[in-house]
Amino acid sequence: MKAFTLLSAFVLILLGVSGCTEQKVNHSTLPDILAELATDANADVRLVVVHNDYIPSEVLTDLATDEDWRVREAVATHDRTPPDVLATMAADEDWRVRFAVAAHDRTPPDVLADLATDANADVRFVLVHNDRTSPDILADLATDTDTGVRMAVAANSRTPPDVLAALATDMDTDVRLVVTAHDRTPSQIRVHREIE
Repeated sequence: MKAFTLLSAFVLILLGVSGCTEQKVNHSTLPDILAELATDANADVRLVVVHNDYIPSEVLTDLATDEDWRVREAVATHDRTPPDVLATMAADEDWRVRFAVAAHDRTPPDVLADLATDANADVRFVLVHNDRTSPDILADLATDTDTGVRMAVAANSRTPPDVLAALATDMDTDVRLVVTAHDRTPSQIRVHREIE
């Protein structure tokens, strides 16, 4: 591709990100341009490609293994990234990519269960806030070594009452305070916490 054409294509991609109208861009050729720019040596170009509304799913899939963590993270946050690609990305070496996978609403439940044992507490923390995280996973995370993760479980509206009851005896005062304020905490536990 000639330099002028590359520059023109880059401008088209930027226009796609900002939501240009159908009259301004020929969208039938844009996927081909995006596919070509997805192989650019510059990671910033590849990053802009991921943020384009018209990126083909196969290009997203290819960029899921990009050498730059920022590109992989952008793929993991893209709303059209296929669940099977998110599943693969859950084992990424960079915690920021795994964080994005844990937060994604299309991540398969079995992958969310695997992420509950991630070495990084921030990944486990954001997992608590994913609406697809099951009550069983929340129960497992209620015994997490990180206080912030346990506090997030205690504050989660989907945490079962029996898990809240267990958290009411947590060694950390802040966790116990969050349990006391939770709507689903059994009343006898709330009263007991207030007496103490």
